[in-house]
Amino acid sequence: MFFKKKVDLRTILAAAITLLGIGMLTLTGDLVGINPGDILTLICAFMFAMHIAITSLIANDEPAAILVFYQMLLASILAAVVAIVIGEKPAITFSGMLAVVYLGLFSSMLAFLLQTIGQKYAHASKSAILLSTESLFGAVLGILLFNERMTYQMGAGAIIIFIGILLVEGSARGSDLLAPRQQTKKG
Repeated sequence: MFFKKKVDLRTILAAAITLLGIGMLTLTGDLVGINPGDILTLICAFMFAMHIAITSLIANDEPAAILVFYQMLLASILAAVVAIVIGEKPAITFSGMLAVVYLGLFSSMLAFLLQTIGQKYAHASKSAILLSTESLFGAVLGILLFNERMTYQMGAGAIIIFIGILLVEGSARGSDLLAPRQQTKKG
């Protein structure tokens, strides 16, 4: 139960399976390979899950565009504060500013707007599992565009992520993958 919304066993199982798949997709073969970046990624994943849950609560009551505007405003303010605190002084060029505006509008604002609109109609836990495919698509694009090497572990992780998604989504007819099949009476 999260924010007074019940999460069923199937969704919890799907989340655990998806997390296992993400781990297989991104971690090296042994746990010795966990580095500070992996820990930061786990913290970020937790914070992203919290963001999804809170957005699901607020998205039903507020217009998506207003919610996203305030999210982007707060993110911009926090980024500026961090830049000032660490003493970052980037070189400002026209092409650099154009890139920042493009990334801000399309990669951030538009993506968050579409996500927020989608979350009005989907349960938060299911949204989180579907959005976890980001690591899967990142790995696939790395292989396709940058000739990164695909390993058996990565392939197994991708398959496990898809199993988690199928488990949480079920079929279009709403059949439960964990429920026993119903017997039909003959004669």
